[in-house]
Amino acid sequence: MLLLFFLLCFRCCFQRRGPACAGLVVAPLELYKMSSVTLVSAGHAVGGWNFHLQFTPAYRRRIFEDDELKKACERVAREVAARLKIEVAASEFGPDHWHLFVTNCKNYSAPKLVQYFKGNTSRVLRRDYNDRVKKMLWGDHFWSHGYFAETIGRVTGDTVNYIERQQKKHWNTKPQKPNTQKTLQEYSVN
Repeated sequence: MLLLFFLLCFRCCFQRRGPACAGLVVAPLELYKMSSVTLVSAGHAVGGWNFHLQFTPAYRRRIFEDDELKKACERVAREVAARLKIEVAASEFGPDHWHLFVTNCKNYSAPKLVQYFKGNTSRVLRRDYNDRVKKMLWGDHFWSHGYFAETIGRVTGDTVNYIERQQKKHWNTKPQKPNTQKTLQEYSVN
């Protein structure tokens, strides 16, 4: 599970974006050791409630080239996780995005976790590091409106291949081809 997260972040950040994405919180060897899913018992339920979240700053600015902002973001995320009684298993930054892997999230939906993490980190970064942030962002928000969220469970080789294909699509720097998809009318004629 965490090995998958590391592979995903490695492919995305190190191979596609260069070494500016360094800063993995958990060492690769430890990720490998923790790669099996552990089931958690919570009341009458047993399972692994894990999320891979990805957040992007507004306007896709390269905010996280600043190491102090990365550390502050991680610190706030760990404080939020402690308050919610969940765990931050891994955190990885690209120059313009943040991957966060949280575990034991039985009582929280992905949108609620996103609300907690984005809201708290935005507030703290804009309050404590406003001089660094305001020159890259404008308006009253730090994060873009969207996010990526995926539940992570038992992982197979097919899942790893699927995620690698998806990451290639996201990090492709070539110009987009025009839409060549057929309409329903064109499809029915052929």
